[in-house]
Amino acid sequence: METWSRSLFDLVLMSSQDRLFERAVARFEGEDAALARLKSPDESVAQLVSDFVDALFNDFGIVDSAGACFVLQGLQRQRVTIANYDGSIEGLLVKVAKDAFSALLVRKTVETAELSMSYDFRAPQF
Repeated sequence: METWSRSLFDLVLMSSQDRLFERAVARFEGEDAALARLKSPDESVAQLVSDFVDALFNDFGIVDSAGACFVLQGLQRQRVTIANYDGSIEGLLVKVAKDAFSALLVRKTVETAELSMSYDFRAPQF
């Protein structure tokens, strides 16, 4: 992946982390609850992430095979499993890109949230 493409991919990923965590905090009513849910995802978290990534891919215009290939270039070392897919090649590329991006996004969001929550930014109480 070329340097400019890598920078763009990293920008998409970093901006997505903040947005996903904000959405999870709103959905699960608090930072601690959101972090706990993201660390051990269930159906509601999977749906939240899926909806978020669908909207994100639409926002960034990466919903076709070219966009999927851009994402997959950034994720080329990630492992994926494809189970019984029946559809177009473009559909497969987009599905794999979304699935792999979602998995990385959740991991990075948890890491970033844990790091930022480990610092106490509140003013000292006297």
